[in-house]
Amino acid sequence: MLKRIFVLFLLSILFISACSETNPQNYMGVSENWGINYGRDEKLVIKYNGDDPIPEEQLTIKIDEGVSNATADIYLSEEGIYEMNLTFSEEPNDAEIIMEWNGQTESINLKEI
Repeated sequence: MLKRIFVLFLLSILFISACSETNPQNYMGVSENWGINYGRDEKLVIKYNGDDPIPEEQLTIKIDEGVSNATADIYLSEEGIYEMNLTFSEEPNDAEIIMEWNGQTESINLKEI
């Protein structure tokens, strides 16, 4: 009888743990010159995808998530990538990220993928 209770207990734990596993959510946005990814690891990755050389000067990134806004001045790596830790106050779906560089501006909206 004790073995049956123990087996039932183990099966219950396995079932509960299998049901409670959640898939990490990822968000992505793309524009003519930029690709942006954001994952549940709370890391925002910005990549320059333009045809012109990778910008070496300071860029400005503006993040508008509706309830709050943030602005930062950044520099890209030699590979055209910038990573930053970022926590959105709400789900980042439909968050708007505005990139400003070389007198150009592009707006990217994050969408769940």
